Formats: sequence, structure tokens, C-alpha cells
Amino acid sequence: GLVDAAEPPALVKARALYNAADYDAAIGAAAMARTIPAAADAASLVTARSHLQRYRQRGDNADLAAAQVKATPS
Repeated sequence: GLVDAAEPPALVKARALYNAADYDAAIGAAAMARTIPAAADAASLVTARSHLQRYRQRGDNADLAAAQVKATPS
């Protein structure tokens, strides 16, 4: 059967910060999580969603652009 590997702590932290609406901290934690190959895609998603939420709050086009870049596969 399939064995689920535990998520890296940095990714767990990034998701928790996102869920707590601490988008700045979530972006920082996700940056750390992106250095872990198994967490990189999920961390990029947290980063993109965090930038999108910041854009919705602040209206800063830089956040919208960052969200689009992080959501695009490399």
C-alpha cells in the first residue's frame, strides 16, 4: 500500500500561517519549504495564494504579479 510521508515542518508552518491570515509570515515559511524538493510544489502554492490574499487586502499589483509567477509551473 501507499505510505504517506509526513509533511516537512516548514510546509506545515507555512500552511498554518496562511490559515491564520499571516500572509507575510506564510510567504517566508513557504520560501524555506520550497528548498525541500518533496515540498516545493505545495510551498509554491502557499506562496501564490498568500500573495493573492495580500493583493486582495492591499491592492498592490506586485502581489498579483508574484502570485501569477509562483502559480506557473517552471
